[in-house]
Amino acid sequence: VLRHGNTSLDAIGFGVAERYPPEQLSSSPHDVLYRVERNDLRGRVSVQAKLVDLRPSQAPAIGDGSEVPARQGGGAA
Repeated sequence: VLRHGNTSLDAIGFGVAERYPPEQLSSSPHDVLYRVERNDLRGRVSVQAKLVDLRPSQAPAIGDGSEVPARQGGGAA
């Protein structure tokens, strides 16, 4: 399951467990590349994320109080 704030999305990742132990994935945030796909299993249709790749996150997690404030003004002159 992918989670961001209060939102979650079922996910499937073939071969991911061999590269990333499950305990590693649940203990820290990760950046995830995925495709949204239709899952039609036994007559039940849902939306799921098919994992393409992932890596340990290099940015602070949103909502952890360590976000960098947005720049004011700026833009090309």
